[in-house]
Amino acid sequence: MSRTKIYITKYGGYHGAAASLDDGTPVFRLDHTTEEHITTSLTRVLKQSGAMTTLDRVSKLALASALHACKDDSLPLDCSVIAASARGATSTLEQAIKTFHSEHRVAPLTSPLTTAGGIASTLARMLHTTKSNPITIGTSMACASFFEALLIAQSLLLAKKTKRAIVVGAEAPLTAFTIGQMKALKIYSPYQADAHPCRPFTCITEHKNSLVLGEGAGCFLLETEESLEETQHTPVACIDGIGFSQELTSTLTGMTDEGTGYLAAMQQALTEASITRPDLIIAHAAGTVVGDGAEQQALTTLFASDVPAVFSTKHETGHTFGASAALSVLYALDCFNTQQLPRNPSGSFMQQTFHAHMTRNDRSIHSCLMNASGFGGVTLSVVLSRPNS
Repeated sequence: MSRTKIYITKYGGYHGAAASLDDGTPVFRLDHTTEEHITTSLTRVLKQSGAMTTLDRVSKLALASALHACKDDSLPLDCSVIAASARGATSTLEQAIKTFHSEHRVAPLTSPLTTAGGIASTLARMLHTTKSNPITIGTSMACASFFEALLIAQSLLLAKKTKRAIVVGAEAPLTAFTIGQMKALKIYSPYQADAHPCRPFTCITEHKNSLVLGEGAGCFLLETEESLEETQHTPVACIDGIGFSQELTSTLTGMTDEGTGYLAAMQQALTEASITRPDLIIAHAAGTVVGDGAEQQALTTLFASDVPAVFSTKHETGHTFGASAALSVLYALDCFNTQQLPRNPSGSFMQQTFHAHMTRNDRSIHSCLMNASGFGGVTLSVVLSRPNS
């Protein structure tokens, strides 16, 4: 009996570009043109609901990515909504706490607007044009949040609890308090925005953490073959395998030097996908010495001297927490479409694997393995392939 295939049929999203805050702190922020595009898109949908002024930025980014994916159409019938975010409506929550301490009051809608599941329920309310009673789930597992949402969607589809699912990863963490938390962990980048502030894998040899926060969102419509018969959508990728692991380390932020969590998750995903070596790896690699070192070790353990081309989005997007894996999927789909590796890979480890890939007789990109890791030792890996490849 063949296993049900799950396809990505629609997708969209946004990420920031390197910029600086007033104090010189590097971030990856949406540029003016993208902001205008998002505002125009949202205004059309939100003008009647009056929600434009109450929605937190993270919900706006999630909704904008969904509109981008659906080409401003409503969701198909019987479509579940699963939204992932590590921090959620952090700007609204932080402002509410500040107001509470200074004025001793709380705005009436503070609770519903900052509830963890608010992003998913907002998308369902805004995008469903009929009362189809969709399954709506919000999930948060730090920087692994989006792949956790993908795992939930896969489970619902395989169990036939839903016909199709839209999965979103969104993050808007560019607040003083959130950036302060990363600086307190001593992992924030000391480099300026115009000097490649986030340096995946290179941070290992430079012995300097270089994490930089970014904002963004990615959205994907997942369907089975049964669903495709109804929607007539064209698949752009197939989800072949998802692996999950949790390292039970002694700290909330640490992982083993050997990267045992990465290794276990990658092995699971590859086994489920029935392949041993993908054409491309999009690493989690957020620019931290410990995290990047563990992932590099796991990759060399798994693939020995034949590590596939490795890339990390973080030097182009910053670390978008719960949205980071969604951006990895966007990059993977672009590689499938263009049959080109992502531009300007940085870091000696990535350069080494990039050059090795370019010397191969077959440089086609038919499959991609992606990693995501979050606080608590949680690691997920996902294998995508081009349809019919």
